[in-house]
Amino acid sequence: MDRPIVRSYCLDGDECQVLFHFDKSCDRYFGEYPDFEESPRYTVNGWPWVTAMQEACEHGINGYCEAHRCLECGSCQYYRQEQEHDLVGICTHELRRRA
Repeated sequence: MDRPIVRSYCLDGDECQVLFHFDKSCDRYFGEYPDFEESPRYTVNGWPWVTAMQEACEHGINGYCEAHRCLECGSCQYYRQEQEHDLVGICTHELRRRA
């Protein structure tokens, strides 16, 4: 049970893999999520990959209350993930899209 596992996230024609290691003290797996701010990555259509935990950009709008800016990408209305609750996704704000 404590073997590492790999999860593939597939969005917009691109695939991002994350390695998960088992922590016996917590009895659960933890992912080694990429730092997309340090090493940017884009989908085939130019959308930037982000993690739900990274600090929101200046375009971020809270998906729950549009009157407030979001603090992290995961609560932004432009954050898209493959499956609900995924911590890896893409930003779909047009101004962040790469041509």
